[in-house]
Amino acid sequence: MLLSLVLALSTSASAPAQGDAKVVAVQELSVSFPSEIGSAIKPYLDCLVAAVNVGIGEGMKSDGNAMRAIGAKSRETCLPVRKSAQSDAEKILEQYPNRSSEQRSAMIESALVSAESLSENMADMMDQDNASAEASGKTNAPNN
Repeated sequence: MLLSLVLALSTSASAPAQGDAKVVAVQELSVSFPSEIGSAIKPYLDCLVAAVNVGIGEGMKSDGNAMRAIGAKSRETCLPVRKSAQSDAEKILEQYPNRSSEQRSAMIESALVSAESLSENMADMMDQDNASAEASGKTNAPNN
């Protein structure tokens, strides 16, 4: 059984010609990992998300390259939490004798990489949105 976490990312906002409301396009990002190790992996995912939010709060430009830099910094910041998550997940999976050490390690690494892929997926979405905006003659500059 997989545990899937879906995060929403607001990718563009534009003011309509009339009225006070803004139109916001939202795309979803998901992170999946086996539910057996969800309690071990979630603190790492939480750390990555918090670190990305700090990076965004420091004035990120709305482009994929900036997001990739923030993602790399968040992985570095959260390295101790990753190691702890890996160790905790291994302890949990040791309770399942039908899996070899190699299978457990592969399962854990896949879950950790899935959590880490969040910022890369966000960066790819930003690149796609910016390319679409450029093609249509519009910009996706953040509102200040």
